[in-house]
Amino acid sequence: MKINRIILVFLIVLFSPYWGLKLSLKSSFVTNYVISYIEQVIPEKEGISLSADSIEISFIFLETTLKNLSVEKDNQKVISNSDLSLGFSLRDLLKRNLTVGEMSLRGGEFNADPFLGKKNNSNKKINLEKIISALPFRNLIIDHLNFESEREKIFLSVNDISIKKGRKGKIKYELKLNSSKFQSYEIDKASISGNISGNKIMAQGQLLKGVSQFKFESLEFDLRKLMGNGKYEFMILANDFKRNMKSLSFGSHMEFFGAGEFSFTNNDLQSLKLDLEIESPSKKYLNLKKIKTSLELFKSNLVLKELSVFNFGSGIANLTGEASYDLKNEKLVNGLTLELKDFLIDTNEMFFKELKTTPLSGKLDGALVLTQRDGLELELKSLNLKSLRLGGLSEILSLRDFVFEGPIEIKNGEGTFFNLNAKSKSSNLQIRGDISEKGVNVSSSNALINLNEFEHFSGVEVRGISQGDLKFEHK
Repeated sequence: MKINRIILVFLIVLFSPYWGLKLSLKSSFVTNYVISYIEQVIPEKEGISLSADSIEISFIFLETTLKNLSVEKDNQKVISNSDLSLGFSLRDLLKRNLTVGEMSLRGGEFNADPFLGKKNNSNKKINLEKIISALPFRNLIIDHLNFESEREKIFLSVNDISIKKGRKGKIKYELKLNSSKFQSYEIDKASISGNISGNKIMAQGQLLKGVSQFKFESLEFDLRKLMGNGKYEFMILANDFKRNMKSLSFGSHMEFFGAGEFSFTNNDLQSLKLDLEIESPSKKYLNLKKIKTSLELFKSNLVLKELSVFNFGSGIANLTGEASYDLKNEKLVNGLTLELKDFLIDTNEMFFKELKTTPLSGKLDGALVLTQRDGLELELKSLNLKSLRLGGLSEILSLRDFVFEGPIEIKNGEGTFFNLNAKSKSSNLQIRGDISEKGVNVSSSNALINLNEFEHFSGVEVRGISQGDLKFEHK
């Protein structure tokens, strides 16, 4: 066999000036011979068949190309309209077992659905070492190939994939994508590179969409143990994903900045760290300028380590201490306390216009404490409603300096129950009630109301003090 190849090399060198650079053949014998060689070296080849229109041989570059290659699996089209080239060096031709120096797949379409037709055994693990050692080439190039799975709703426009096989099963790879679609999400460009050693895949790269970008580094996946970890950072402009945020169109100009790390095992997220900042370029989104938060997840325990919300101006809401939540049992482990200082809520802004609510604004001081026993309980601690305006910034229909104390309890399937004390300089109301599917019930016994304090809010001149029982019901 080795002597025959030496003769073949000699003939190629001898006759190449007469044949020119390339020779095109439509011989089914030659085409089928090359295809049979490829089918023999394909790993996991069960149910796979190949065909091609013709074969093109370059004697100078020692390259054989199957034109208009078609690949089927179980009678379903996998690859179509592609050209597959096998490149050889003189060293490859002189080896006892013929090897391919470079394999190139250019153009065409790749349909992944035939490989997804049957569910694989979830306990079956990929033996990447075995697959790599069986690869019949040193280098693989995939150029301008459209990858598609209608079943998984994925479309990738592959600009370039380069895989270089080294010694002891190690390979280096590089992937570049043009406009691609995952489910309903689209990206403009992606670049990923790294190496594979044994059953471990290492990666770094970035995804781009408009001006938004997502970068990752030190990603490591162990396919045998089904585990991995990595670091990431991102900068996202919500407007770049407006199609996917129809229900949140009011926040389309918000900007998100974040960084962190993660780890997973058997497709379950084991740990996550995230530092996140959300910035708004204008006051029209809830009058919020910035939200800053930091959280950590370990198995089923989610810890909110930091939360700060900033108004335009001096308003701020701060988390005191840490809050943790048990994802498995869906319960707050310890309470969440949020302290507010000159915190302005304005329903006249874009968020509430989308909800078509009555314009309302209020400035708050005090604290909110969220805990959970049988249900969620929100306790108001010295929550001072420093100002409340109906109708925007006008002083007409306004209320000032009411302090609220007491719990608001939310019970699943039952409703919301509250027992609040509302107190101002000269008014005092003990407000009890509930809101459920049955209706609204609100009452206040022995309420003391100084009507002068409600003069602006009522819109008419009122005087005097009222004391008695108040009751409101709606079913």
